Amino acid sequence: MKKKKLSKKFEGKIFNFLDTVPVGRLNRHLRFMLLAYLSEFRSGTPLYHEDLLFDLEFLFFMLDAAEEEQAVNSLQSTVDSPQ
Repeated sequence: MKKKKLSKKFEGKIFNFLDTVPVGRLNRHLRFMLLAYLSEFRSGTPLYHEDLLFDLEFLFFMLDAAEEEQAVNSLQSTVDSPQ
């Protein structure tokens, strides 16, 4: 698979997002929101249901990886600057 290069602007937005948002909390809230949303469709699902689940699955994988990265960076900064 060919690697795609991110623009500097988009890369900056990603880093700003990761520095600002507690990704684990966002991940949990999105999962709770998805479950609440899906519970509304007990008698059937919308036509875009499969696409929604596919897209969200990859989003959750990315958020899981970002949460792990935040944890590693947090641990690293603690090790780098002992008190």
